[in-house]
Amino acid sequence: MTGTPNGQGGLVNGGTWTDVPGLSHVAVTYRTWSMYEQFIAQQSYPGVNARAYIKYRQSTNINSTMKLVYGSKTYWIRGVDNYDQGNESLLLYLEELQATGGTH
Repeated sequence: MTGTPNGQGGLVNGGTWTDVPGLSHVAVTYRTWSMYEQFIAQQSYPGVNARAYIKYRQSTNINSTMKLVYGSKTYWIRGVDNYDQGNESLLLYLEELQATGGTH
């Protein structure tokens, strides 16, 4: 990703997004939150409305400057957690990126 950061996890004028080597096509378990889980998650990450679990990758730093494309939807990664500190799975806190004027 190249460009000038906008302070909200993105880039001014969209920037130029690029695939991260080794992360272009990985297995992911995608889940939405229950209303309670979403309320609790939004205490730390306002706006999150989904989560994803991926295999832990020691050599790749996944962080909140990245986004995830799942099917036809694009999500900002708002937080990353080494699930149970076991170095087996990463929990990604996701916020759906919606175009201006989107209805869902």
